[in-house]
Amino acid sequence: MIAFLDRLSPRERRLVLTAAALALLAGLWLGLVQPLAARQADAEATLSERQTLLVWLETQADTATRLRQRRAGALAGDAPRPRSLAEIEASLAEDGLRPALVKLAPKGPDSAEIVFEDVAWEALAAWMARTDIATGVARISVEARAAPGQVDAEIETRLAPPS
Repeated sequence: MIAFLDRLSPRERRLVLTAAALALLAGLWLGLVQPLAARQADAEATLSERQTLLVWLETQADTATRLRQRRAGALAGDAPRPRSLAEIEASLAEDGLRPALVKLAPKGPDSAEIVFEDVAWEALAAWMARTDIATGVARISVEARAAPGQVDAEIETRLAPPS
């Protein structure tokens, strides 16, 4: 290589060395700087996504704590579930779900079967949370209807023991 450069004129030598330096810089740019820049951009995007997730998780912490407490109460048997079919029917009427109720029947001495057709999912979920009926659910089946947000639902739930 040195012999090759010695045979070149000074002007050609400068031209070859300049081209080699530019090739080395281009190689460093393409092989080192660009991949590092891409990794940094990916890391910043991931950080942003995780910060957004953290904010969401922190807002949900209270809900999770409440649900854990309800679940613990349900396991201990002190959840305020409805005690009778009449209480269930009254709470459905109060929440405006009575028109979607197809069947409300006993299913054994301490459980009930509740069947809805074409009911708004949000309204059904809100009713279940308000009445704590979900803490006693033994079986639930929900099927989406053609209309957005509308479902058919079958719920089998345990009733709270009479006081």
